[in-house]
Amino acid sequence: MDDKLATGIVGTSHGLEGFVKVHPYSDDLEHFLGLKEAVLTKGSVRKTLAIKECRLARDYALVRFDGFDSPEAARSLNGFVLWVDREDAAPLREGDYYVSDLVGLKVVHDGGKVGDVVSTVDGPQGVLLEVLTDKDTHFIPFIDRYFGKVDLAAGTLELKELMLLS
Repeated sequence: MDDKLATGIVGTSHGLEGFVKVHPYSDDLEHFLGLKEAVLTKGSVRKTLAIKECRLARDYALVRFDGFDSPEAARSLNGFVLWVDREDAAPLREGDYYVSDLVGLKVVHDGGKVGDVVSTVDGPQGVLLEVLTDKDTHFIPFIDRYFGKVDLAAGTLELKELMLLS
């Protein structure tokens, strides 16, 4: 699913018409209004579903999928991750990145490679990057204080504070 981005997780059903609450992975909800289709995954299960209707609530989207027209049917989607085409995902602001694009970047300091980003973890104050070095694994908050230039084309991420890897 390289061409897709995870944009939210399906929660409980809402109302009597088969709507589900979709809790977004970003603070942008508007992009949900333009969705016509989504891929839902949970473990090894994958479903491609047409979106019948979408409304926005305060901090989640209410989505009704084609063929899921009752609360009972909608409840069966609880816990599925919602994936959309990259061009349909929340738009990025200047200096923002999709977390999935950071995985696989080489971490560099003073022009030399010092590690690789192997995964991300949602931390209490933001995203933590799991950086694997020759000797250990480190979890570093993805903030300006610790990281500089992100060059997706070159596949590199500048680490400002080398001591974070000691």
